[in-house]
Amino acid sequence: MEVEGGTDAPATAAVNGTGPAPDVPVDEMTSKDYYFDSYAHFGIHEEMLKDEVRTMTYRNSMYYNKHLFRVSL
Repeated sequence: MEVEGGTDAPATAAVNGTGPAPDVPVDEMTSKDYYFDSYAHFGIHEEMLKDEVRTMTYRNSMYYNKHLFRVSL
């Protein structure tokens, strides 16, 4: 995409340049922008997956409540 000044830039860039969120100036970011931007980083996903207590709790809640996850077609 051609932008002012003649340089090429992606049409969408995260606040910090790492994800698909629209570019938002820091002084205009809302709590929602900060929340979703935090999930644009690889590290947070790695940290959550390495958290065995969290992972096993999610697993057990799904395993022992299969009836809540059944898809009705």
